[in-house]
Amino acid sequence: MRVPLSFCLLILASPPLRGQIYSDFTTSLGNFTVELDYTNSPRTVANFITLAEGSRNWVDSANGAVRTNTPYYDGIVFHRVIAGFVNQAGSQNGIGTDGPGYAFPDEVSNGLTFSSPYLIAMANSGPNTNGSQFFITVDTPTSLDGVHTIFGSVSSGTSVIDAINAVTTDDDDKPVTDVTINSVTIRRVGAAAIAFDASSQILPAVQGANPTISFPTGTATLNISQAPRSSLSIYASPDLLTWTPEIRYLDTTRSTQNSFDTGISEARHFFATSSITWPTDAHAPDTYLGRNLTLIVNGSTLVLDANPPGSSTIGTLSLDGGTPSTVTELRHETTQGYGSTILVFSEGFVPIRFNLGYDSTSTGRVTGTAFATNPFSLTGTFTLAP
Repeated sequence: MRVPLSFCLLILASPPLRGQIYSDFTTSLGNFTVELDYTNSPRTVANFITLAEGSRNWVDSANGAVRTNTPYYDGIVFHRVIAGFVNQAGSQNGIGTDGPGYAFPDEVSNGLTFSSPYLIAMANSGPNTNGSQFFITVDTPTSLDGVHTIFGSVSSGTSVIDAINAVTTDDDDKPVTDVTINSVTIRRVGAAAIAFDASSQILPAVQGANPTISFPTGTATLNISQAPRSSLSIYASPDLLTWTPEIRYLDTTRSTQNSFDTGISEARHFFATSSITWPTDAHAPDTYLGRNLTLIVNGSTLVLDANPPGSSTIGTLSLDGGTPSTVTELRHETTQGYGSTILVFSEGFVPIRFNLGYDSTSTGRVTGTAFATNPFSLTGTFTLAP
């Protein structure tokens, strides 16, 4: 039976049944397209789409300003290129030390693996520290399975990916000549893709904070009405040119009215503040004092017993049930809702930094560094008890 030509054309013109969301990149070395996997990595894809389109607020790392209706990726560079491995971008400052002002959790148990090249995945600094930075592979780095969230693949323009990967770089893997992302455009094909609501995915929310400033002790104090389960991002500058950032975390047990002594006595000073409200599945605590942290790393068990606030000693650290060592300093470096970074100094061990990513209120994954003469990496899991 002869099939009418019009019917054949109809079949060819029909959109995919599943529906596809594409991200079209225009760069200084050519254009390429990524197909975003919103089925297996919905939260990651939603974050990427809303940043790319400018519908998600983000904190400008240069000065602490909250950017609204501003596409995040337009005009940034590929700041890290490793030949035969990856091309990385997503940093506003172009050196890879910043992000959108918040973090969100991994989606690494979604069945996707680095079994083929030209995949797009989230860069991170430890478990649950995704923000805006991503990388595109040119090989099959299976060692990254379970560590970095894959959220799509390059569907056209792989030659451009290869060209970027072949550029000359300096000792920090930064291209000697900038490779710029001129624009990122989101394109939806098919009913399912159109129906995917990126704004409904669970992600942190950024908004401006409006503190009042007082000088009760001779230094500037910021008085801010802050919602529970939120962080404050506070930037300070003496001249509107140089800004110093600091992030403060608040959990659900504290008052919503807070005063922060900045320690700044100069009358001429400027502050930029914003609030990051964390979803209910963000479980990282704002303190480890009075808690017991058990870490299974590199086949060994480390136990940090931290004493309650106000105690004469900080606590102890022990290895595989051995004699506890006195902790001399417990530095809570950062908390980003879904994870924390702590630095532990003790009498019997080298300094250790733990990056803790919470998958529940009491369990999660950990990476870290033991700062021995030859520092070595740590990886494993942890549990936190009252």
